Amino acid sequence: MTRAIIPVIACLFALAGCGVPESAGFEDVEKLVGGRTTQRIHWNRGTAEDDEAAKTVADLFSRELSPESAVQIALLNNPELQAAYEDLGVAQADLVQAGLLKNPTIFGSVQFPRIHRAIADGAEAQAELAKRLKDAGNLSELAMSREVDQAETALKTWLKAEADAAEARERLTVLLGAWGPQALWTAPAKLPEIPAVEIAFDGLESLAISRRLDLAAALRERDASQSRLDLVRTFRWLGTVEVGLGVHREPERDVGWMYGPSLSLAIPIFDRQQAVIATLEAELRRREALNRDLAIRIRSDTRIARERLVSLRRMSDHQRTVVIPLRDRIVDLALKEYNFMLIGVGEVLRARQDAYDAYHESMRLARDYWIARTDLERAVGGKLPETTK
Repeated sequence: MTRAIIPVIACLFALAGCGVPESAGFEDVEKLVGGRTTQRIHWNRGTAEDDEAAKTVADLFSRELSPESAVQIALLNNPELQAAYEDLGVAQADLVQAGLLKNPTIFGSVQFPRIHRAIADGAEAQAELAKRLKDAGNLSELAMSREVDQAETALKTWLKAEADAAEARERLTVLLGAWGPQALWTAPAKLPEIPAVEIAFDGLESLAISRRLDLAAALRERDASQSRLDLVRTFRWLGTVEVGLGVHREPERDVGWMYGPSLSLAIPIFDRQQAVIATLEAELRRREALNRDLAIRIRSDTRIARERLVSLRRMSDHQRTVVIPLRDRIVDLALKEYNFMLIGVGEVLRARQDAYDAYHESMRLARDYWIARTDLERAVGGKLPETTK
């Protein structure tokens, strides 16, 4: 989704402003989230709506988790997120960007041990066959040892995949705010299928510029700098005004002490706030330059994420439609040639291992595709458009 579960982005706090009612601030957060995702958020404040949110979480936990349901649970149930609302009063956070980032990685990690277990089982079977062939005199000691080494390597890879999956599961459990029976959640047995059609690139850069909250906060800071400069320019001729209480004693004895208000007004003949204005003008130009740089980087990030997504789709399609069928055919041909005693068993075993590797690579590419898709969502600041091509 290793890191803070739902990191609070400081720029959003600037967007909400200060000194507003809590409910109004949270409504702003809900609008920001609603425009960027289909999930909803809730602030637990001891109301009847808290029970409704808890029931939603329990219902989602009772089913097999998907990336979408995992994000919804985290947005409703994560205690660090609830603490952020209380600490900030009006929490302004890009919840979608943080929530969607890692979930497909975790599901992919949970799935990987299955294919590694299959590879390890296959390698073990090959090693046992190699031992029997060696005992029968049909395989050399060297060839048999290579098969045993391959089986041990596959076993080690499977055990590491199991450990990685367990760690990834715990990270997701913390993200979900789960404990007790809820920590026994189940994940899909496989990653979702890659969509048949891809999103269109047209308009993604403009969408990112309009949605990215870091840019929105930067523009707000630029506007604040402009307002400060305008204020100083407007009142530069007013000078310094001092209001107070004046006390003095008149020389005439019958008058005595005199009390009353005092007013002094400095005439800005020499100091007309030139230095202050020059500083504010420089600050304004600095912020405008930084905003242009940020906008360029956002557009570049969007293009990079899009191109990576397209590249991974192409590689995944090629692996699934070309490489895997080719490796399977090589296995079939190797078995036929072995039956006619044209090749040795070692070549058959190598062909089988290559086929396992092709399936593993296909799963890795599918996992990377979904990670790239969430990276693109993060780059554009929310859910992707439904337009396809």
